[in-house]
Amino acid sequence: MDSQRPGGAPRPPQGGGADPGDASFILTVLIALVAIAALILIPASLSASNSTFSILHQVPEGHVGVYWRGGALLKTITDPGFHVKMPLITQFEPIQVTLQTDQVNVL
Repeated sequence: MDSQRPGGAPRPPQGGGADPGDASFILTVLIALVAIAALILIPASLSASNSTFSILHQVPEGHVGVYWRGGALLKTITDPGFHVKMPLITQFEPIQVTLQTDQVNVL
């Protein structure tokens, strides 16, 4: 009789929330993680490094990253490495800052 109240009414189920061991909960979390990874990694791996759809971008060694938002050049300059930006709003362009030596061979 411990599943009933003293007045004879059954007790409501305990817990009220999703069981972390439940298969549907695990599947929902897994789908969410895959969706987040797809939003970050797939656009970043496209051949165009300054794609407007990418969130993650890389500034190559010997370059700095400059950014435009709404056509206006921002004061933000980033060092080489991986960085994030707002897709479709912020555009990125790598600018070479190292010296480049060209040689012309005359035959």
